[in-house]
Amino acid sequence: PGHIHFDRDVHILTEAFSAAVGDSERVAGGWDIQATVNSNTPIDDIRLAIDERPGLDNQDITTIGGYTTFPVETRQSGAEEQRWEFYAIRAADDEFLQETGANLKLIANGYETQDDVWAAVREDSNLVVVDSLVVPSREGFSDDEIPFELEGLFYEDTEMEAIDIEVREPRTGQVIPLTVIGVLDRLTDAFGQLGVGMIASRNELDEAIPFRIPTTTYRFKAADGVDVDLLSKNLESAFRENGMESDVLSDLVDDIAAANRAFNYLFTSFMGLGLLVGIASLGVVSLRAVVERRQQIGVLRAIGYRRRMVQLSFLTESSFVVLMGIAIGVGLGTIISWNIVKDIQEDVETVRFAIPWLQIGIIIAIAYVFSLATTFMPARQASRIYPAEALRYE
Repeated sequence: PGHIHFDRDVHILTEAFSAAVGDSERVAGGWDIQATVNSNTPIDDIRLAIDERPGLDNQDITTIGGYTTFPVETRQSGAEEQRWEFYAIRAADDEFLQETGANLKLIANGYETQDDVWAAVREDSNLVVVDSLVVPSREGFSDDEIPFELEGLFYEDTEMEAIDIEVREPRTGQVIPLTVIGVLDRLTDAFGQLGVGMIASRNELDEAIPFRIPTTTYRFKAADGVDVDLLSKNLESAFRENGMESDVLSDLVDDIAAANRAFNYLFTSFMGLGLLVGIASLGVVSLRAVVERRQQIGVLRAIGYRRRMVQLSFLTESSFVVLMGIAIGVGLGTIISWNIVKDIQEDVETVRFAIPWLQIGIIIAIAYVFSLATTFMPARQASRIYPAEALRYE
């Protein structure tokens, strides 16, 4: 029962996370393509450059947003520890901030909707939105690769006050005061796999930092009816000299979800080995039962039980044990999975409780068939015991 229970847990949780992470529209913020260029060979005007490239048409692209990620040292104003920690900032242009559909988990008091937050960030470069990786969880979730962490705020909170921080450009020592007014949800950028760092408007950052900040990451929204895969390949080919590497975001999200499923399937395989060991142990128990009940079997045969009836009684007993184990395992697995998913939904709202009936049904069928197979030979052996031989057994 324990193996079936645990195996069902893994399958339900895998289904829940796959449905959440596999939502490319939510994860990618509504963008279709992400492309990066070499910082040493930037594109000055992406729209103009597209017009100059054969095989590309600006009519195929409704929106182009861009940002540049660069490392900074960060500390929280008024926090107990005032040490500078390395983090990153994504200096975004107005079109990216206006068109992004990235969802926010927390919104600072004073702002009604996430659209209000993005509008405020677009108008004031001193306002930023941070990713979820720098916000601690009450359950202890954190990313050790990101040393900076906000204090006095937890990801599970339902409201937040604006938090003042400072960033310092490590090469020039320029210190810029910023205010955090929002926190991205964990599915946005796929838990940091599509981008890490606070998001700010680049308008005033360009003036505050005494060197040019080239756009290195672009996001594209394709027009209706446009082949996104073909457009991605054409962009990469046209801007090869700029070192452009483009990816269809839905494919990236699918790859991330597939990697998550592969890990869980590997984990499920180990649980399957345990299930096979449990089935084999049931066969050993059935074999012992034949030996220990030899005299009882002889009595049953003496009073008129036929071979098929003796064999059927053993198989029925084994079936009862297996079905009870399956029922207990399925019931406990469903209840525990439901509770786990409900807890996770407090952090990631898009996670949904979903039972993969086909996979669970296959596992149950395999467990039941193989359990009967392991008890068939002992039951057959019991049916061939002669009454006189069994009653002489001591």
